[in-house]
Amino acid sequence: MEEDAAGGEPESRRWYALAAAAVALILAIFVVLMATVGPAGSGGEMTPSPTAQPTGDGTSAEPTSTAEPSAGTPSASPAPSSAGPVVLELGDSRVTVLPGWRLYADEVVQDDRRLVRLRHLETDTRIQIVTLTSINEDLATACSDLVTEQRKTYDNVAESATVDVSVAPGAEGVACSFTGTRTSDSVATKVDFTLVRRDTDSTTIVFRDTIPVAVPADSPARTELAVIECGAAYSFGVTISQCATPGQADG
Repeated sequence: MEEDAAGGEPESRRWYALAAAAVALILAIFVVLMATVGPAGSGGEMTPSPTAQPTGDGTSAEPTSTAEPSAGTPSASPAPSSAGPVVLELGDSRVTVLPGWRLYADEVVQDDRRLVRLRHLETDTRIQIVTLTSINEDLATACSDLVTEQRKTYDNVAESATVDVSVAPGAEGVACSFTGTRTSDSVATKVDFTLVRRDTDSTTIVFRDTIPVAVPADSPARTELAVIECGAAYSFGVTISQCATPGQADG
């Protein structure tokens, strides 16, 4: 068989080499996906992996700087969803981990409820989601209590008033927030809590958004945060009116 015009190895041998390399790459990708997502038929679900003790309110305090990654710092937690969305089952709600986000904490709290935290790798925007059966008091009071607990790890705190969240009939909701400097890494941050309780069984889904002040209002991370939380609320059986306006994630 003739060599190619450049005097190199035969053309057929080069194609065999390329084909072998392609097969090896496909096998490597398959191994990574199986390790990250799980066996076929699992639905891409990540299983619980308790990592920390919850606080008394069941929502857990933000991890310290030794346990919580900062922007641009690799984490030992499960790999981000790069091949496609991954669905996390919370029992009575589902959370979709979008590409570019990482599950960095997965805990079991009150009444064996699963609490998960996601982090946007580029902006360090974070979400915490849990459903609780233990919030029996007025939602506005519960939201205020969460702010009081969470602000302990921040300096220069400025709180915002608690407001009602517009939801479809069959549920009630409130939101509250504060802005401050996180003591673990000196990052100016806004922390938003949203609590929505459904009437059927008085179970409450609790969202906590932790967004660096430097993240622009039109950042894709904020839009994706809203998509993740609106999807979780919908799977919980409640509809938040704000979810009709994509990109609004504060509260």
